Amino acid sequence: MFRARHWFSASSVFVALCPPSWAQQNAPMLSYTSNAPLHQKLYDKKPAFYAYILGDVAGKRVDCHHAAQTYVTPASCQKIITALLAFRILGPQYRYKTQLFVSKKGGHINSARICFSGDPLLTSVQLETLLKPLEKKHIQGGIVLDCSGFQTPEYSNDWMIGDMGSNHSCPVSAANIDHNWIKVRIKRHANTTRCMVTNTEEIPIVATINVHKNPTTIKLWWNNHHLCASGYLNDSEPEKIYTRSPKTLTPYLLNKVQKVITKLGITGQIQLINRLNHQDCKKREALLSVVYSKKLVEVLGPAFKTSDNLVFDALYLTILHNSSPHAIVDWGCGDPIIKALLKKYFDLDMKGALFVDGSGLSRYNRIQPAQLWQVLKAGYGMPAFMHAFAHPGEKNSTLAKRTILPKGVRAKTGHLLGISTLCGYAWDGTKGPRSLPKAFVFVAQGYNGNRKEVQPIIDSFLKDQLENPITTTVNLIPNP
Repeated sequence: MFRARHWFSASSVFVALCPPSWAQQNAPMLSYTSNAPLHQKLYDKKPAFYAYILGDVAGKRVDCHHAAQTYVTPASCQKIITALLAFRILGPQYRYKTQLFVSKKGGHINSARICFSGDPLLTSVQLETLLKPLEKKHIQGGIVLDCSGFQTPEYSNDWMIGDMGSNHSCPVSAANIDHNWIKVRIKRHANTTRCMVTNTEEIPIVATINVHKNPTTIKLWWNNHHLCASGYLNDSEPEKIYTRSPKTLTPYLLNKVQKVITKLGITGQIQLINRLNHQDCKKREALLSVVYSKKLVEVLGPAFKTSDNLVFDALYLTILHNSSPHAIVDWGCGDPIIKALLKKYFDLDMKGALFVDGSGLSRYNRIQPAQLWQVLKAGYGMPAFMHAFAHPGEKNSTLAKRTILPKGVRAKTGHLLGISTLCGYAWDGTKGPRSLPKAFVFVAQGYNGNRKEVQPIIDSFLKDQLENPITTTVNLIPNP
């Protein structure tokens, strides 16, 4: 159920700007350390709340920090925590598996069950491979889509309502097919100034898009069960393709599976189930086929660099369901589990932090920069984890255009409206990758305008601090 508090997204920014007393309770006292001239540039160029910490990846030395014990919204830097736990608990070789079970009657297949495991990158092609043994068969007892692997809602209760049905905030289930995306094609009519709009799932569309000399500007949104589109297509472009997520997943999944079984000549009624007694199923079913995902180490690197929210939220729910003896029915149940796992495997105390998803989409996630810095330190030396970070200018990554950063930086970006984060490692360019890097966390919150105006400030500050580490120290936190 959508909560009324979601209308007040500004509250999270207010908390960041005016941290309550609990933000400093039971935390080690840190003095304010900064490169004073550079620090002033941040406020001169773009007023915002800034918090950062940079220090040795091994040991306790901190080169500079500011407001590092204030709780902030990490945005997609939350993925660092999910990635670390996924590699440690599931393992780099972990594979999702989607299984086809059948029951027989009179020596013939009577019913079939597709058991989904939460694979975020399952495709229609893989589904076709899975169902190939049923080609041209009539399944009298029907085909069950078993989505009981996850018992959580498709969307986190802590996501903003405007994110739902967007391409960056897909609904997440045990069953995810073709990234849970609907492809929308906008194509101009020949010899006219009008455009035709179609989509892969044949969803009703209400569209008003014309060809114009202005730059292409397309707006897509949901109105009940209709997809709406408006705007302009530049006259130099014959077509544009966009992606959009369904607001509800069940019709989308049923349609996807129906297309596959129709292609294979399979007939039978399809039913989606979110609750199932697996003990009873095992007594009367046999495994007919299975398809596997790529290894986690192969999936997580590209997803980390492109900041794929679906992959990380699916991993978050996978970790929760694999780590808890109790049924997980709400995304928020993950907070104590994630904290316990970080404590158990890495001896990290996340007191006061809050983890309500795996991607960082929620504004209610919170963590201290100092705590996130400790997570980076804990992950250093884990090869699969380290290789997931992008380098400046890397193609198909969120750092593709952030070339101000030094070449020795490997980082994860994050952003929400009014929030920009950057976390990772920085190697000394003169010593090479065999030397120990610095770990850093940088957060900007509460600013107005486009993040593209703030990111160069963050990047320049980090570059200058790495290349000219001249610091001054002033104790701005009173002793207890």
